[in-house]
Amino acid sequence: SNEVQFDIDGNFTQQLSQLNLTSNDEGEGSNSNQLNLFDNLIVVPDTKSPQFIYVCKDTDQRAFRKDGTACEIKMAREIFGNNVTHKGIDGTPNTSQEKVVVPSDNTKSDNNIPPFKVNCAICLLTNHQRNGFVAIVSQSLEEIQPTIQRARDSASNKVHNGGKQQLHADHAHFVCALQFSSLQALLSAGKTRRRDQRVNIDILAQMKEGGVDLPTETEEYAAASEESTSTTSIEIKMGHHLSSLLWLLPSQSKPNKNDNNNHPQQLKYMMVLGYIDSPRNIEIDLPGGKRHLGESTLQGAIREVEEECSLQIDGEWFARQVSTKYGGIATANNSGGSDVDKDGSEIRVLVPRKIKGQESGDAFFVMSPPPF
Repeated sequence: SNEVQFDIDGNFTQQLSQLNLTSNDEGEGSNSNQLNLFDNLIVVPDTKSPQFIYVCKDTDQRAFRKDGTACEIKMAREIFGNNVTHKGIDGTPNTSQEKVVVPSDNTKSDNNIPPFKVNCAICLLTNHQRNGFVAIVSQSLEEIQPTIQRARDSASNKVHNGGKQQLHADHAHFVCALQFSSLQALLSAGKTRRRDQRVNIDILAQMKEGGVDLPTETEEYAAASEESTSTTSIEIKMGHHLSSLLWLLPSQSKPNKNDNNNHPQQLKYMMVLGYIDSPRNIEIDLPGGKRHLGESTLQGAIREVEEECSLQIDGEWFARQVSTKYGGIATANNSGGSDVDKDGSEIRVLVPRKIKGQESGDAFFVMSPPPF
């Protein structure tokens, strides 16, 4: 029924019950079957008046509790086609779940369904596997620079072998290491709504010294800003996920003698991605993003890092450091507090309870530079 209005803050189940359901399968239009139909994974378009709702049968609560990943993979295959494969911990790429154009059986669609992306709802993220983000940190620039150079070389090889079209649409314009203290200063400047040009100039200098090829206009604006008291010059914006992690880090307990080098109080440098929106506007953020159906937090993080900065992280090494809670194989060792898991000796997993008052479906892997 096209008359039903969906409100994410309202009673979703009650709203679904207003739909006038039809089915091509005999008997599935009955009231008794309709009552249980939505005890499954469903896809609801992000609109107030959806024309289509997709229900994936045989993915009810019992089946999902038994194997939630298998239920997600079933849905992915029905939406995107049977060539969707489950990515292993070795990081082997799977078929893209960016969009769907035709039904999986290649029959002509009479409904003219437009291409779309599928994002996991917050309930699916918090109760199963979260979106994964990676923060590579170190105590020295010398320690983190080889990892950054690896990402740059990999991106350069892609462009050399196949042109810029070989880079993912979300690929960063550059990757570099910035001082943790400078990132905290930028975060504080944003909080007080001050245009602190000294922080921006400091960060731009670190980018240039770190080998980032900034546009000539950007360097000219930066030079003019350094010599002037004007507040209309370079603006460095911090992405949502980087700022979320920075707010989360200071809240953790102080390190003890058994802690490793990726503890917040021991950070000196962090790898960030850079996006040049214009000569006067640069955004920095962490690699990572929304996981695909059937992916674990770890698998989604590995894929997103490769897509956004061309850095390939050894999936088997990663899995040995991360608990099964996030798709790894290590035994979880909670280090105090429901939002912190210390999984192995190399990686620290931070999970915010809420971000800006909203429940978060993210998990941050804070790690030293991964092995080659």
